[in-house]
Amino acid sequence: MLANSDVVTIGILAFLSVLLLIFLTYVLNRKKKHQLEKVFIALFGISLSLMLCDIFQIIGSNMFNINPMYFEYFIYIPGCFLPVVILFMSLIFARTKIDFNKKYLLLF
Repeated sequence: MLANSDVVTIGILAFLSVLLLIFLTYVLNRKKKHQLEKVFIALFGISLSLMLCDIFQIIGSNMFNINPMYFEYFIYIPGCFLPVVILFMSLIFARTKIDFNKKYLLLF
């Protein structure tokens, strides 16, 4: 059984996930995508996966008695890519366009 605070948390995360999905489909449906829009697609995808993993963690740990640490293992993966995408976004804002060199591949 879910507590009231868990229901509110799931509701907020679900609302934000739907909002991110709307933004993601809007950006994906544009014809010509600039470099900044591609970074926003990655940012929306990573944020969406983090929110969905949190929703699954709350449901899985409360209703099915699954250890929440197992969900943390999956939340860790997009959490590692989020700072890299934010770095790329800030570089594009500062320089308008960046050329991806081999030094950027070292971040992955």
